[in-house]
Amino acid sequence: MIETSAIEPSGAPVACPHCRKTLFTVFPHRQERACEPPVYTDGDMVPVFHSLTDEQRQGFGWDTELMVGKCPFCGGAYFRITALFIDAVPGVIVESVPNRTLSGFEEG
Repeated sequence: MIETSAIEPSGAPVACPHCRKTLFTVFPHRQERACEPPVYTDGDMVPVFHSLTDEQRQGFGWDTELMVGKCPFCGGAYFRITALFIDAVPGVIVESVPNRTLSGFEEG
């Protein structure tokens, strides 16, 4: 199960799972990088249809992507999976579903 919570106005730092240095900070309407090189170096769209509820499968889109990168501070590898609900009927509120992100890492 994926748990979500609102981002505080003060921001939510996202740190490297290896060295714990902040890579970027996410704010309600923007993000700020803590370093110059890109945080993620590759990515692709991934299917998540089997993880959706019956209601979520009915005519509405999910933009789901896998991003990978290496920490610019320690070189440790990490990944991010983001599932973004897309309202397929502009101007009509279908359901309130927040963006959801899973993060993790692999030894590298």
